[in-house]
Amino acid sequence: MDPNIYDTLICGSATKIPLQDNSVDVVVAGEFIEHILPSDFDIILSEVQRVLNPDGFFLITTPNPNAYLVKMGRDQVLKDPAHVNILSIKQLKKILSDHSFNCIKIVGSGMATRLFGEMFPLFGVYGSYLVVAKT
Repeated sequence: MDPNIYDTLICGSATKIPLQDNSVDVVVAGEFIEHILPSDFDIILSEVQRVLNPDGFFLITTPNPNAYLVKMGRDQVLKDPAHVNILSIKQLKKILSDHSFNCIKIVGSGMATRLFGEMFPLFGVYGSYLVVAKT
């Protein structure tokens, strides 16, 4: 890996990413999408598409509203007022596919849930998802 990869700090808005078209291989949105109003999805996902290379990846982590622990009462994540939009797997896939992302893969975001989830896809055990989508 290039040792200078993190030499530049870029600050900006997700609604107007200050990068050139097709300029990055990966966009990472960690614990981000749950803070976006549905009315902002179109512009933000269009910006992600714009800056990604044609074979780029969009990585998202976000809380799982259907996790077993949430169903058992550990639902603080749903009560957080900053979380304006917590999405189910079905909703995530639809939003991403509606914005021309494909090869959408969803696994647990923790190491154990990611590894076990690939062998035994029980989405309820995931406290949060890791979504991998391709342009």
